[in-house]
Amino acid sequence: MLILVDIVDILKIHPKTLIKIFHLIGLALGLGGAILLDLLAIRFLVKQKISQEFYEIFKHSSQVVFWGLCLLWLSGIAYLLYYYIANYHSLSNQKVWAKLFIVVVLSVNGWWIHHRILPLIQNNINQYLFKSLSLNQRRLLLSSSVISILSWGIPLLLGACKELNFCISAFTILFIYFSLLIFGLVIACSTPRYLHSFK
Repeated sequence: MLILVDIVDILKIHPKTLIKIFHLIGLALGLGGAILLDLLAIRFLVKQKISQEFYEIFKHSSQVVFWGLCLLWLSGIAYLLYYYIANYHSLSNQKVWAKLFIVVVLSVNGWWIHHRILPLIQNNINQYLFKSLSLNQRRLLLSSSVISILSWGIPLLLGACKELNFCISAFTILFIYFSLLIFGLVIACSTPRYLHSFK
């Protein structure tokens, strides 16, 4: 009987809490998958040949990131609808719109990885990834990784920092985001040229 009461109480969960759960699951899948992809790319970038097994792991990890992104979009839209219906004031929180913009960047980068990076890796199975790619291709690979990690990590930090609600502008958040992005991309574009000397 007590178990039934507990189940009923769980079913009474607040809609916003339910949305938050799916939102956090999406972030966890996306960020976890993105980190795994980067670690795999670093491992095979220079010293090891791309195996079919590695490609399959990379492909499945990309699918995990894709489903995380889908959950992020669905829960994000659910948040906006909830705020519009039940708490309209929350729509004035600039953090919400900054996160939305970053997720758009994340989605474009996800499309790029699926349609450009995955075929690139598949075409180089049984080869050394570093040696088989051109300088620009290496830069694109590393740049996609930088965009992915930052664009998953920053929304997670924004969601965790409740102190930023209603006290920081979207412009400030995006300025910090793009500053970090530019810094990361400069490193990503410089690293292949440095490694090229060890080829």
